Amino acid sequence: RHHLLAGKKPKSCSRCWANEKRSFPSARESAMIRYVLDDKGFNYDINEIIEKPQIRSLDLKFSNKCNLHCLMCNAGNSDMWVPLDRKIVEYLEKTVDVNPLNVGQTTFKWKEFVRPGHDDPIVDQPFSLELFEEIKSLVPQLHEIQCTGGEPFISEQFIKLLKYIIETGHAGHIELEITTNGTKFVADVMELLTHFKHIRFLVSIDGTGSIYDYIRAPFKYDILLERLHVLQDYMSSGRINAMVDISAVAMSYNLF
Repeated sequence: RHHLLAGKKPKSCSRCWANEKRSFPSARESAMIRYVLDDKGFNYDINEIIEKPQIRSLDLKFSNKCNLHCLMCNAGNSDMWVPLDRKIVEYLEKTVDVNPLNVGQTTFKWKEFVRPGHDDPIVDQPFSLELFEEIKSLVPQLHEIQCTGGEPFISEQFIKLLKYIIETGHAGHIELEITTNGTKFVADVMELLTHFKHIRFLVSIDGTGSIYDYIRAPFKYDILLERLHVLQDYMSSGRINAMVDISAVAMSYNLF
């Protein structure tokens, strides 16, 4: 930070300097545009940032609890994958030998995927009570909260945090960036979001119709459209100040 203020270029930022030299976009420039230069962004006072450094943004992952079993996902990002991961590893233990020197034995061991004393793979747990209280204590000074999961809108802690921010009167100065599968755009959730300064939704959709149904089981594309219409109604009526980006994963299932 002191190097940057003195006009020097820290070695740890070498990727940004290299990209900018080749006229490629860099993370530094993107952050400057979003947080300082763009009237549609946060529009911080850069002098205030320099003179009063403090935590203004949090990037939080609210466990891996999810309601979908997407084909390209994994247990770390969706607890719906845990039972299938168990079946896959148990199958590999019985049938696959990846080390030809150990004939009849496999290096795949389910115990390597589990926590000591537990039967399921290592998965993300909700924040501890102590850490959650620390997060809440930062709310008065926050300008932004980025959140992902799992699916944030089925996380009890995320909903509790939103309600706490609203109840303490701080929603008006906080912008949200939410990575979501879009399945929980329902009235009770949307009403909470009406209190916040601005919301950027990163909605994960990888196809339409039967392609969506296949990739993002067990949800259905027709129901997703209904939920997106709810979001559209809240945005077009001005009840929510928001923007929407669609995030898609390119894969063999949706390539064409």
